[in-house]
Amino acid sequence: MPELQASISPAINLAIAVDRSTTIRASLHDVEMTLLLAIALVILVVFIFLRNVRATLIPIVAVPVSLIGTFGVMYLLGYSLDNLPDGAYGRDWIRRR
Repeated sequence: MPELQASISPAINLAIAVDRSTTIRASLHDVEMTLLLAIALVILVVFIFLRNVRATLIPIVAVPVSLIGTFGVMYLLGYSLDNLPDGAYGRDWIRRR
């Protein structure tokens, strides 16, 4: 912000009108908690139905690995949380690329 203020006319006063970083951070925290809860529920349901610790080890390893792989591919393709919800609105995001 100071660099931007220095590059424009001194007659123009810059001020932050709305700080959305707090809501964005809260949303990211909610996403993290939801993912952790979903992983825990998957592991719990598999353990309850199979009643076998060895069989439960498969989702304990597979779910985090698949999530990390998915987010890694999204990062390599240039996706972010900004355009992730576009997939929920239809396939018009494919045409924009």
